[in-house]
Amino acid sequence: MRQNSFCDWKKHLAIGLSLVFVAAIPLSFSACEKVEDYMPEAYGEWEGNYVYKGNGRSKTTGEEYEKLVESVTVADTTMYAVDCIDYEIIGDEIYMALYLSVGESARDSYIANALVKYDVKEKTQTLIKYFSPSKSGGTESMTLNEPVEIDKIVCVTDTEIIVCTSKWNSSSYSYKHVYVGVNFDGSLSENIYSDLYGKPYYGDKYFIQGTGEEIRYRTWENAEYKTVLTVPDGASVTYHYLEKGDREGLLIYAYRKQYFETKGGTAYVYDGVWFYDFVTGESFSLTDGIESMEAARVWEGGDYFIAYEYDTVTYYEQKGCISKVEKSVFSPVRCVLYEISYGETVAATPVCVFDERLSFTNSFTVTADKIYFCAGGFESAKWIFKSGGYKDYYYVFDRETKVLKKSTPEAYVSADKTSVEELGKIYAVSCGEYSYYLKIHTLQLGIWAGTKQVLTLMRVNPDGTEEAIQFGESGSIQLEGAKYCQDMWGDNAHKEEYHENIRDFIVRAY
Repeated sequence: MRQNSFCDWKKHLAIGLSLVFVAAIPLSFSACEKVEDYMPEAYGEWEGNYVYKGNGRSKTTGEEYEKLVESVTVADTTMYAVDCIDYEIIGDEIYMALYLSVGESARDSYIANALVKYDVKEKTQTLIKYFSPSKSGGTESMTLNEPVEIDKIVCVTDTEIIVCTSKWNSSSYSYKHVYVGVNFDGSLSENIYSDLYGKPYYGDKYFIQGTGEEIRYRTWENAEYKTVLTVPDGASVTYHYLEKGDREGLLIYAYRKQYFETKGGTAYVYDGVWFYDFVTGESFSLTDGIESMEAARVWEGGDYFIAYEYDTVTYYEQKGCISKVEKSVFSPVRCVLYEISYGETVAATPVCVFDERLSFTNSFTVTADKIYFCAGGFESAKWIFKSGGYKDYYYVFDRETKVLKKSTPEAYVSADKTSVEELGKIYAVSCGEYSYYLKIHTLQLGIWAGTKQVLTLMRVNPDGTEEAIQFGESGSIQLEGAKYCQDMWGDNAHKEEYHENIRDFIVRAY
């Protein structure tokens, strides 16, 4: 997956332009993209399966969209499901938070919310909880009998559905958000979750709290906090939630700002990198024993990090036609790539020592089998044809053979698209002998035109071949030849930065 940095910026602008950025570092630009470039030449035929997403289903090829829950009846009154606020899919059951209205299409006239369970196999719906309308136009609070709305379904546990509600506070002119549990029989949970809103939440289970002195967590079931890490004095921490095999936990990086007097620069140095396992309660240090390393670049994917030092790099720039001037810059150097394994123990192993004068801490793209780097360095002037200064260096690292080779800007750009496609494959869903995944790509339309997203639903056939069965772009106007279920995907699927949008659908034969 791509990490944003300076080099990534360059991939989104047009060839032929040039800018001066910060310390006169030259930029290169890549061409604009067109929707037509991503449209499939042909689409696969329907195999008999259906896609379910939110309150709707269609053929896998996009035709014959239909709502799952058309209406809800309460006390002999029929109210129509005009919009799906949020949903959670558990096996063949879809739990939905719905807007209800007395009209069939006007969302603006909604009068209530409801929690409904839909059984995909049996084609039945069950009203779990109806929130009756209040005089002020909202719906009754589940706890205070005041107007509230359901914002989202946070998760479905073994015993309850936890929703996030919002209540308008007229005195502060803002909404108050609270987590509330609803039992499957529609009664309110006795558990109190009002203090959890706003805390970082991971894995549909873990709430993380940083106190400045420690990182700790709790779950829905256990209100008692457990300590993950005692923060070193004077340090700041960053962490990423990971699921690796049987392990669930946090990859934590502690750092602090330091001035290097002899090198004339200020930078962040590390106190360490750790992994804490929520399941076993174990804590693993990944940087103990690494000598002569002052900082680390930790990747969100959790498979690698780069340890490095800081130093003053000296080079020469051309001044006029003959003379040269000496320059110095404070920069990351002597970078080493470490691979993290999550087995019986969690440990980091050095797998690549880079050119010691280059910084590999900036831009990179990780695919299933390779890592593409845009490294930075400073070269000295040579004659009048090389003026000296900052330069990009492109490399590719084979994750299997552990071999690093020189690469090209074109390969780096292409790898970015491959990374997005592989993210969809990670969350592919299966139905019988077929599997399905989404490719979502953001097109760069030009400096002033902004971006547009395109979505392709891919099918992997029993013989291993792949074919597109749906294709469309964000917005209601589709390119001629697109085959796209607008009611199913809308614009919500076109956010490649939100991974859940790549895995929020199922496919069934019924």
